[in-house]
Amino acid sequence: MKKIKDYEEAIKIYKKTCDNGYFPSCERLFLMYKNGDRVKQDLNLAKKYLADVCRYSPEYCEELEINEEEIFNQEVK
Repeated sequence: MKKIKDYEEAIKIYKKTCDNGYFPSCERLFLMYKNGDRVKQDLNLAKKYLADVCRYSPEYCEELEINEEEIFNQEVK
């Protein structure tokens, strides 16, 4: 049970630091929700965190050839 609690705490920290503009935390949350890694897969949340990554680090998204227009115009099922 300790490990589950540790992941819950890590997710809280990732969310807080993402909200404060630390894009690596946003990226980690994006990947977690996209892949269902330690959380229930949620493509809407994945999309939100990817948008945060691109907002806080446009250069990073340019490297990956991702832009906010693609994110917001793409339907998530």
